[in-house]
Amino acid sequence: MAVPEHTVWVLLFEQTPPLLRWVLAILTGGLFLLMQQVYKNHRERVNRLENLIMINDRKTNANIQGVHKKIDNLTMHLLNKKD
Repeated sequence: MAVPEHTVWVLLFEQTPPLLRWVLAILTGGLFLLMQQVYKNHRERVNRLENLIMINDRKTNANIQGVHKKIDNLTMHLLNKKD
């Protein structure tokens, strides 16, 4: 099967004026740069949220451990009072 003579690439590189090709190249580069910045910003926001979750988790665990100690002390006090 023969390759068609007028493919998209042939039309793009042979029949498009050089100025338009430069504009397309710059726009394509700008699009990839924009996508990179959006991804980088998203990754930074996700990292900040993950750090915030871990910090809050540590504080919550410390608070829960304090409550457990108080409950244990109260339980021991009540058990000792019964005897």
